[in-house]
Amino acid sequence: MEIRELNTDDRAEIRAWHDVLFEGYTGGRPPVWWSGIHEALYRFENPSTYSDRIALVGLVDGEIVAAADATLPNRENTDSASIELAVQGDRTGRGHGRALAADLRNRLVECRRTTVDTEVYGLPGQDFSETRGGRFAAAHGLAVANVETRYLLELPVVSMDTPLDTPLDTDIEIAGWVGPCPQQYEAQLLVLQQQMEQDVPRGELSRRPLDLDLERQRDSQRRLVERGWTSVTALAMVNGESVGYTEILMQDSDRVMVQEDTLVLPEHRGRRIGQALKADNLRRLDGVRDGRTMLQTFIADSNVAMRATNAKFGFEAADVLYECEGRI
Repeated sequence: MEIRELNTDDRAEIRAWHDVLFEGYTGGRPPVWWSGIHEALYRFENPSTYSDRIALVGLVDGEIVAAADATLPNRENTDSASIELAVQGDRTGRGHGRALAADLRNRLVECRRTTVDTEVYGLPGQDFSETRGGRFAAAHGLAVANVETRYLLELPVVSMDTPLDTPLDTDIEIAGWVGPCPQQYEAQLLVLQQQMEQDVPRGELSRRPLDLDLERQRDSQRRLVERGWTSVTALAMVNGESVGYTEILMQDSDRVMVQEDTLVLPEHRGRRIGQALKADNLRRLDGVRDGRTMLQTFIADSNVAMRATNAKFGFEAADVLYECEGRI
């Protein structure tokens, strides 16, 4: 097998490379959002200022049969890389994955990376060692560092009021919007996103929180819009001060929507603000989802409170995410 860098000027080659990764990470799974071809093309044509990238192809007789993608942060976590690697289903078991992983490892060492992380998916109740990806990761020195479950919710929800059987306290107000954050809420949302970076469960992952500021927040929202994403956001305030938020994303080219962050500041937890945020945002989503019916979210198995909140809306387990990490 010949291994070389992906020709990022060749859209046909990018599509073939992406097809291998897409099938490797979505094949046989329930409905799932995973980075589509439009996302891949955009990122090669508009590189992020916050990370670098190594994309490799493995070819047999001129056909791409294996693909790898490595993201190398250049602001925080500059000793690490996040990797994705897949082999065509009918080409597995021939050493192509091992060869591609070895080549990628050498390139990461040259870039002075010492830690790698990757994602492995399994069915609910399936042990890490029972998955093909798990066995491959373990053979290359990676171990499970965090476990999350992916949940799916079919819309519309029968009753948004069920999770809120009594009214909220009168000092709680919820605002919301569709699209980029209005300027009047930017600073308040940033404070909450900074807290989310600190609070998100990471298990044993060594990855450190991102250093967010308004410039980075605006850059992220601009790139979301350019990639065809629409964000739907709800913000909770108590006496005019922001205390929590939740965000849903949907992409023009995909029918599965993504429930992203949900956070309530520690001193305001236990007042059902998280439930109210989700209910409010799902109502807002109903007005713009354009027939989409499937919403996915990931929750760390250690996050008991959020799992209980989502269960009240009807989210059901779809598959398990094993976040793996290892030294190079």
